Amino acid sequence: MNKSLKRIACLTLAGLTAAPFLASCGKGSSYDPEKTPFVMSTEALDGNFNPFFATSAPDVAVAAQTQIGMLSTNSNGDMICGEDEPTVALDYKVTMYKDAAYNNGNLTQVADPDTDNVTYTSYEFVIKNDIKFSDGDDLTLEDVLFNLYVYLDPAYTGSATLYSTKIVGLYNYRRQEAGNDATDDLPQTEFYNAADNRIRDIILKCDSDNKNDDQIGDTAKIEADIETAKQLFAKDLETDWTDNAGTLESYKEKYNFTEAWEVFYFVEGIVKVAYAKNENGAQVPQKNAQGKYLTNLDPESPNYDGGDIRDEMVAAIGNKTGLEKEQAMKETAIAKVYNDKTHDNWIDPEVLMYWTTGDHVRDEFAAQARDEEFKKIFDREDKWAVDEIDGISYYNTKDKAFTGGKMGSKLDSKGHDVLRIDIERVDPKAIYNFSFTVSPMHYYGNGTGEYENYATKNVKLYPNTAAGEQHHFGVAFNDKTYFDTVLKNPTKSGLPVGAGAYKAGSSDKTSVATKSNFYANNKVYFERNTYFETVGDELHNANIKYMEYKVMSADMIINSLKMNEIHFGQPNATVEN
Repeated sequence: MNKSLKRIACLTLAGLTAAPFLASCGKGSSYDPEKTPFVMSTEALDGNFNPFFATSAPDVAVAAQTQIGMLSTNSNGDMICGEDEPTVALDYKVTMYKDAAYNNGNLTQVADPDTDNVTYTSYEFVIKNDIKFSDGDDLTLEDVLFNLYVYLDPAYTGSATLYSTKIVGLYNYRRQEAGNDATDDLPQTEFYNAADNRIRDIILKCDSDNKNDDQIGDTAKIEADIETAKQLFAKDLETDWTDNAGTLESYKEKYNFTEAWEVFYFVEGIVKVAYAKNENGAQVPQKNAQGKYLTNLDPESPNYDGGDIRDEMVAAIGNKTGLEKEQAMKETAIAKVYNDKTHDNWIDPEVLMYWTTGDHVRDEFAAQARDEEFKKIFDREDKWAVDEIDGISYYNTKDKAFTGGKMGSKLDSKGHDVLRIDIERVDPKAIYNFSFTVSPMHYYGNGTGEYENYATKNVKLYPNTAAGEQHHFGVAFNDKTYFDTVLKNPTKSGLPVGAGAYKAGSSDKTSVATKSNFYANNKVYFERNTYFETVGDELHNANIKYMEYKVMSADMIINSLKMNEIHFGQPNATVEN
């Protein structure tokens, strides 16, 4: 569901590390940074902490605590990196070229260019030596390439838009077309048009008023699509419950709600406000003597029909308390909404037209259409026409000098790997896309069975490459199964790993971190990453050993700050707050 944007930070970021602030958190208390967790509030979490695929802002914030990017920004918004910056890159430079044809390096540099005569722009990033991920494994150029090829793969469906940058040879790679013909990216409009047609057929099939069955396509195909839509709807209901967890207090002022399930039913449309005509004949919402809105759960409401709804939930809860009660409420509430909107070979058309599930179904059908397009490519004899992106290359400073870096950083005499990305013409936004985070290939690319070797270095990516020829990217090209089962593995998505200042911790502070104890009891638990200091000589490990996010509604933040339950929160920007 949509989350409120009307928030302010009640504390500055500088205050997070200021000893006077921490010492004043509780009256007469002292703060021990080695024992006492620093606690921040967060909105409801989906639990998807995958750096490649996290979408909600709270989930992204959780994953970000464990990651570092190629570049960072300073207070002026300028892109920076360096020995004393938490970045993968030590230095970088941008060079503009003019030339009639691209031949990977032999280009004429533009001395004082304007955008009219620049044909190519080259970005070179010096990779720091000896960085370690929080699990102790080295962060290398191969991890950088792995991340790049994930983001640039046609099967990638996350929120990052690196593929929109016109990297030389990217369209050839994504379409597997050699030569100069691949000047456009994949026909996304065509894929989504096909998806819209399939959704239209579902709506016509499920519309009880439709008498023109001859307008729709193959019945068996439509029924299979309905099942796909139902599966995505069930997943969205799980997310909706999570999004509304902890928001009960914000409804109590205006409604007679006392339980979380009532809020969920209200958000999903099962619980509705009562309306009646006033003296002018206009429909107006009804309120009780206390000024609260009446809904169909209130016996005094003119639209009351909540007896059975309440009895069903009461029976499901029984004598349960705590987490057992919450789980019973969740299962019963989700099942009711799901069963109300679906049954055999049917889903309520409104779910596809007005709910977020419609967007998710559209994306899924478009992805399937894209896969069909690539099946045609893989039927060709030259199906591996392009096995690398021409505009992505690399070298080592022992073999080729790197000079003129923007940061003026001193390079190690033992040499550094340098990533080079060439784009067409000039794109001021490109440098921001190249600041992507670098997550470990050995963790996120580690699969089983068919994919068991994709996390190892120098894996052979294409089945028909020449004997002895190796690739370093660790990504199965345009393989939806690989993306769904390996990169989106639920265990990995629930337990992020990176080279950031913090790593995933456990609820009891002693056990090995797992998906179930990293995010538990409406809290996320972090622990200091003892390898963070390897990111730079001028960087040090976090002063505060433990950090936590606590899920709570915005209207509870002020009281939680007063009660010393949290140390940082972002409440609604009301006059009273």
